[in-house]
Amino acid sequence: MKKFFINNKINFLFFFISFICIVAVLGLKNIPFQSTAWLYGNNDASFMQLGWYFFQNDVWRFPLGSNPNYGDEIASSIVYTDSIPILAFFFKLIRSFIPGNFQYFSFWYFLCFFFQLFFSFKILKKFTNSDLYSLIGSIFFLIAPIFIFKINWHGSAAMGGLLLCALYLGLTKEINESKLSWILLIIVASLVEYSSMLIIIVVYSLLRIINFTFDKKSFFELTKDFFLISSLLLFTLYITGYFEIRMADTLGIGFGFYKLNLLSPFDSFQSFNNIAWSRFLPDIKLTSGEELESFNYFGLGQILMLIAAFLFLLNKNYKKNLFSIKNNKKIKAFIFISVLMTLWALSNKVSFGSYTLIEIPLNKYIFAALSLAGKTGRMFWIVNYFLLILSIIIIYNCFEKKTSLSIISLFLIIQVIDVSIGIKSRINFFTPTQLGYELKDPIWENLFKKYKVFKTTYPRNYPGLFSKFSYLIEKHNIEKTNMVKLARINRKAVAEAKYNSYNNFRNRNLASDTIYV
Repeated sequence: MKKFFINNKINFLFFFISFICIVAVLGLKNIPFQSTAWLYGNNDASFMQLGWYFFQNDVWRFPLGSNPNYGDEIASSIVYTDSIPILAFFFKLIRSFIPGNFQYFSFWYFLCFFFQLFFSFKILKKFTNSDLYSLIGSIFFLIAPIFIFKINWHGSAAMGGLLLCALYLGLTKEINESKLSWILLIIVASLVEYSSMLIIIVVYSLLRIINFTFDKKSFFELTKDFFLISSLLLFTLYITGYFEIRMADTLGIGFGFYKLNLLSPFDSFQSFNNIAWSRFLPDIKLTSGEELESFNYFGLGQILMLIAAFLFLLNKNYKKNLFSIKNNKKIKAFIFISVLMTLWALSNKVSFGSYTLIEIPLNKYIFAALSLAGKTGRMFWIVNYFLLILSIIIIYNCFEKKTSLSIISLFLIIQVIDVSIGIKSRINFFTPTQLGYELKDPIWENLFKKYKVFKTTYPRNYPGLFSKFSYLIEKHNIEKTNMVKLARINRKAVAEAKYNSYNNFRNRNLASDTIYV
């Protein structure tokens, strides 16, 4: 047992750090599985929990991710409530052993923190073979603004560990020897979050193409592998519920709007919620789409470290030290991939601050294909992580161990001081401020006891009353509702639901078991 603890001391340290992080972000009282009220203080967390609530209390259907009671006429699946399908499936399997008011999102955030540390450490350890240096380096990833920002904004997208796992496989393993690991990663990503899945698929595909040798055997092997992955992925997407809405409705809205700006890595301010992520750098005026989904601030410590690493790379005095990095085929491959991912993130409208440098008109079919990743700014996430990894290992190779530790520690101190203002805004972020209407009139209690279907008379995605009633829907064990928030929605079904609703009111054909608001 003692040997086991010694061999896994770093992992146990990461468990401890991850627990401290979720205590800081959620608060100790919100960590238990039966604590759900905190999820209703934030709109994104609200629909994650509410989607899971209806999924948990429904029978198994096919596709497995179908969630018809959450949305009724405009319902889709557990995928489009960002409820982490892989965990939703697992906990639904054991629902006989869990209480009705149950949430797994505190556990999810713990996993996000843990794997952020775990995979960043594994990558750095592979290149440096130093536990201490890799541990210090992994803290950069733990406090990375693009990671911490997503903890409360899009919980399913907060799993940066998926992208770091892709980097770990791509930078440390031979692509032809790690095919099973890549397949597993792609399938797991599809059961977590769409954007991460898409990034990983593109990275894997590019790595296979880069390592392709032009002969008949290699061509057959490549074709076979892509056919296998495509078949498994399509099957997974189908049973999870990705196709519960029309293909046209799955296209991401916002291509060319939710995009990367050339200054995004240096813009620390998010004007939509008035949060600054830097104590030193001023606000760069970008569009709301560029500051929201394309938020990619490096942090001052990372910016300075990148500049230093680049200068070391050009300095002839360090040519011998950096020979292994400059001639590393895997690193070269990821530099090429990073360029392509950056171009994709920039979209067809390349901007520098408030100035548009290039705008390329696109054929409608090309536009539709690129809209599979409507929020293209997210494509830069993996580039952000790769540049951080590269700068850390360059500094390690340029100096003696003690010197490199001192340098990276200095950059980390600068990073912590700089982004601490943004991190501070996430402390106890999930404390609910409002859990619904004040139900002063006893008629509400009587209504919720008598009726278990709750509907809005104006069905649409994210109605104005959603944030007011979402907590009450779970609290009073409502069995079906069309008052929903969804990541994607069947627009045709919404139009039909409105028409049917108006028609039913005109004909006084209202359900006798339903509350209408």
